[in-house]
Parts: sequence; structure tokens; C-alpha cells
Amino acid sequence: MLLTSTSTGPRSRGRFAALGLAVALLAAPLTLAAATPAAAEPTGAPAVPVPVPVTSVSASSHLDAQVDDLLDVRIGDVHPTQPSVGYDQIYYKLGRYSELGKDAVNKRFGDWCEANGQLDAVAAEPDATLHDPASFTCELPVGGETEKSIAAMKTVVIGPEGALYLTDGHHTLTSFAETADGGLDLHVRLRVTANLSDQTPEQFWQTMIANQWTWLEAPDGTAMTPDELPASVGLSSFTDDRYRSLMYFARDIGFEAGKIPFLEFYWGAWVRDAQPIDLAAWNTSDRDSYLATVRSLSEAQVALDPATSIGGGFTAADLGVLAEWNDGKAETKGEWNKLSQPYEAEKPGKLAYAMAYKAQLPPGEEPGGEEPGGEEPPVDPATVLGTVLVSDDLRPGGEIAVSGSGFAPSTAGYALELHSEPVKLADVSTDATGAFALTATLPANVNGAHRVVLLWNGAEVGAAAVQIDPIAAADGGAAAADGGAAAADGAGAAESGANGAGAAGAAGSGIDAGAGAGAAQGSGQAPAAAGAKLAQTGGSSAIAAATAGLALMLAGGAAIALRARRRVAE
Repeated sequence: MLLTSTSTGPRSRGRFAALGLAVALLAAPLTLAAATPAAAEPTGAPAVPVPVPVTSVSASSHLDAQVDDLLDVRIGDVHPTQPSVGYDQIYYKLGRYSELGKDAVNKRFGDWCEANGQLDAVAAEPDATLHDPASFTCELPVGGETEKSIAAMKTVVIGPEGALYLTDGHHTLTSFAETADGGLDLHVRLRVTANLSDQTPEQFWQTMIANQWTWLEAPDGTAMTPDELPASVGLSSFTDDRYRSLMYFARDIGFEAGKIPFLEFYWGAWVRDAQPIDLAAWNTSDRDSYLATVRSLSEAQVALDPATSIGGGFTAADLGVLAEWNDGKAETKGEWNKLSQPYEAEKPGKLAYAMAYKAQLPPGEEPGGEEPGGEEPPVDPATVLGTVLVSDDLRPGGEIAVSGSGFAPSTAGYALELHSEPVKLADVSTDATGAFALTATLPANVNGAHRVVLLWNGAEVGAAAVQIDPIAAADGGAAAADGGAAAADGAGAAESGANGAGAAGAAGSGIDAGAGAGAAQGSGQAPAAAGAKLAQTGGSSAIAAATAGLALMLAGGAAIALRARRRVAE
């Protein structure tokens, strides 16, 4: 018998069953796609892609940083591992960074590019600033780093509670901090050489000393302890080591720089203790006197037996002594010729820039220029490190109790912030003992590992690590159970839209956690506090798609079952 399209015979029933099956099959991909978790949106600074095995890491995740990762840091958050710098080296850089500079592209951009793993700067806009890397162009783009460019980067060790300890780059970062468009809020990437965040402070410093990653010696040779180190980079944080400056200007004339940390400090201590030349006539404010001293010293260096012990267990050969003065080149060639150029030259030498910059300093600002006697200068709060304690409601929007001790006494102007992405919590003043106590409210949109940090003019002087836990609703279990029961109602729940999956499917957009039995509850997810939005990892549209797909599958199944019952009845 021929059957028409309107017949209720077997072919018609088959078509209904096939239709139901097709609907279910079409819904399945929607459900699977929605169920696949999307990548979470980053909560901190975006990571910068670089070739494997090098990885750029945002400041919010430095506790998990691995060796050779490139870590984006605010330079005011980095702790020095040496008590002094060579001021004259800083003055050379600041002179070249200032209006005194004669480079086609100002040297500060080149130094920043090099420190950031991008070699030199090749162009800069007229109003370019260090705070806007888009306003100047580095030789290599971020993501195009090479072994050579990474080798030139400055280095950092991750310490207890995620604190950052600089092991190379004190002069460079201090120059950035002191230049007009720099400051302690400037960011640059540093290469991680070790992550010791799981060690106690005592273990950490034992490791640092054992690996010779810290220089605990004052310019006069006095031994120092780690708690006497500065809190931050910047000229006011360091004492001046003139021997260190002298060795910087002798670089590539009497020795070449290598990979040994604090290499020039070892040479400087040798100059101070072994006294290979007479420094009585050395005038650090006169270029000719300075040049003559550099020449005498570098000639004494190359005259050494390479096996001569210099310091720290290193020989002259270990510390890069050259076989010949000026690396065998004539006076009119090589590094000596560059260093000797006066400021009037097209390309002034390093000493010429240093002397020109020092000549502009106000009286008394140059190291050693202060008048003897007089009152003892006030304590710099940035150099006094203390302890911060945090307690009470460590939840988003919670009120916390913060106390501190050991800071500069009777001092107003501290700032209390939540890091990694800085959020100011309070202004702080200390009492006569250097202590404080206050309450502060945490931001409502944070969770996870953070640090409560006390700052003085941008320099970190104390911090405490905290774990901020997301808020869990008191009735989360009951809500989840209600949602599960609603979902079990199958097609009826989907049609009513009153609860369970149907409610969430109808919602479609942002899901209110206080709405009762929604999709999040129906799937067993605990809701957030009443009135708050659920934290989204895939977006509310994905949840809605999943719910709609489930509803379609249920409808398809119902259609198949209905047609099957009719077939049995017939």
C-alpha cells in the first residue's frame, strides 16, 4: 500500500522519531561546547609572550616564577642586596639621560630597552617617556628576545613572601629611579635566577651568602648584616663607594666585565686594601685627575699575575683582568680613547658626562660635599624596615586589622597598599616607637594570594602575605540541592522556566546569585553572596548555551518516548 505524507502509518512515526533524534544530536555539540571551560580572564598585568623556554611573568604571579622567567616589576618594589653604589657612575648616566645628552636617541631609552631584554633603542618620539614604551622603539620587539638580549638583562631572586631581591642592576635601576621621567613607579623586566620564596628569612640569607648573591661590606670594608641593607633603589638609599666608580671607568681598559656578581666590588676592595696606586692626588670632580687615576689603576691591573688572589676566592683571571692595557689597542683607539673624549666632542666620554652633570648639582648634594659638624641628619624612613601583621576578615570586602612595628618613629606620610596590582588601603602615621595600628577594608573584587605593603615615597619598607578567600553563601548546599531537583524534572522544568535549568536558560545573561535555584545551583555550583554576580570563567552566555542545549536534548528525548508510546498503543 502506498502511504501519503499525511498518513499516520509507520513512515510517519519513523519521521517523528528521527526528528526527535536529530534535535537531540543537534543539541549535543552546544552542550559540549558550553561545558568546555574557557580560559580565565587575567586578573593582573597581561603576560608578555616570549619564545620557549623563556616566559614573561606578571607581577601578580611572581611567587610561582621559575628560573629564567622574565618578571615585570615596579622598580620601587625591588630590594637591594648591596649597601652602596658608585655615585659617579650614576652621575654619568644621569648626565647622558638629561638635556646634556648628545645621542640621536637618548641613552635612557637604550638602557631601558637593554634592561628589558630588547637590546638598544632605535627611535623615539619627541615627547617619548620611559613610562610609555609605545613612545619609543627597541631593536627587538617583546617576544623576539635572543640569547644575547636576555644575557644583558638585570637579575632578581624571589625571596620569602615573594619579596624581590636584585642581584645585578643596582646602578641601572637607581639611574631609572633618579631620571626625570623615571621614578620608583617605573616598570622593567628582570630575569629570575632563583626562587627561594619557600625559605625562612634565615635560610634565605644563608643561601644568598653561600651563592655570593649579596655584597655585605661597607665602602670602608666594615662587615654588614642583611638587615642593614637599603629598602629600595635610589641614590638616597645607598652610600657612595668611590672605588666602585673608579673600577667602572676602568672597564675594558684594565679588565672586562663578566658574569660574576659584584665583580667590580671585588676589584674596588682590592684597590682599597692592597693600595696598588697612590690615590692621594685623585680629585673626583676633575676630569683630568680622574683620567690619570683610571690610567694608573688599569696599568696596575694588567701588570698582575692572572693567578693573583683579589678577593672572595677569585683570582685576577676570574675577575676578567686583561692581558694588555686597553686590550692591546693604541691610546687613540679602543675604550681608553672613548673615555678620554671631552664634553665638547661629538661623542663625549663617560667621565665628561659625569663631570658635567656633577657641576650642575647644588652645593652639598655631591657625596662628601656636606659641611663637617652640624646637627645629625634626620632618619630617612625609606631605610628603616619593620614588620607588618594582618588579621581578621580576609575576604573580599572584609575589614582587616593591620599593625606594624620597627618603622621610623613619629613619621606621617606612609601609604598602606594591597599588591600585586596596587590598591591603596590607608594613609599611615607611626607613633614615637615606630608602631601603628589601624583597620582597613579590602576591595570587594579580589581573592587569592596578595601582599599588604607599607610604602614610603614608593619604597617598600614592610609587607605581609595574605590569602583572601572567596565568600561562600551560607545556604549554598540547600540551593544546590534545590537546583538538582529542579533539573531532574526534565522537560517540565525546561518548559516552565520557573526553576532549575529552565530558570537559568531563561535568564541567558548575567546570573544573579540571589535569584534562587538557577543554572549554577542546578549544576552543583555554590552561589556567591546574595546580590553578587558569580565569578565567570567562561561567561554567562556559555552557561545559557549549556542550559539551552540540555533543554533541547530533553525535548528530543520526550518526543521519541511519546512516539514510542503511541506505536505501542496502536
